[in-house]
Amino acid sequence: MREIVAKDRLYLIRDHRACELIALCFEKLKKPLLEFVEYAILLTDYNDLPKEVSDKAKARLAALNDEVGRPLGTVANWMNEVEKLLVKEVTKNDPTQRRETEIVSALDKLIELQEARERKT
Repeated sequence: MREIVAKDRLYLIRDHRACELIALCFEKLKKPLLEFVEYAILLTDYNDLPKEVSDKAKARLAALNDEVGRPLGTVANWMNEVEKLLVKEVTKNDPTQRRETEIVSALDKLIELQEARERKT
């Protein structure tokens, strides 16, 4: 999914449904931080959202807010966990590499959100 969005972002940007589907995918994958950021992108990037979609996104953001908190703080905590695992020389695929992949994905989404905010201003 990430590769499609990265490659074809210019084509997807015009349609809020792609962004909404990505958020739903993150929900099913149980990736609350990525889901949270995707809904924030949806609300930031698409001014002409149908009210139903906007209301749903806002409700989901509110529900995720307690779990996610501050996204950068969450990513920083993940980075600290990886650092501790590396100090213990735990470098197997699980959990170090998996967490590193989550960190990169989260940072990519946060950058995407910031770019959306900049486009809006």
